[in-house]
Amino acid sequence: MLKKNLQNAMTDVTAMYRDMLAREMRGPSDCEGAMHRIQAKFGLDYWQQWALRYRSPKRVAVDLVNTIKQAHFKMLEQSVRRDLSLLQIELAKGADDDDLKSLVAEAEAILAKIESKRAQQ
Repeated sequence: MLKKNLQNAMTDVTAMYRDMLAREMRGPSDCEGAMHRIQAKFGLDYWQQWALRYRSPKRVAVDLVNTIKQAHFKMLEQSVRRDLSLLQIELAKGADDDDLKSLVAEAEAILAKIESKRAQQ
């Protein structure tokens, strides 16, 4: 049972890492550049990333798992902030759309939830 839970956790962490890599890539041949940018932004060692990308890990340190989770969370938060600023720009242009206002409210609620969770940690 414990082994299965660990495998599921590793699958989740690997999926988070692959999502981060896909978001950071600037094109189909930018994998290495994206890995170096992730290292610079979030402190994930290049060779640990390489191992996650090209090999099925036999063992992974808990601090690597936590670093990947925090980095993924931060990347998603940045995405929400960027989208919120774009939505606010559209509202400032004079778009009087209820759907747009609803999206702004949702994005602000998500950011408030993120900030409250961060304050708890």
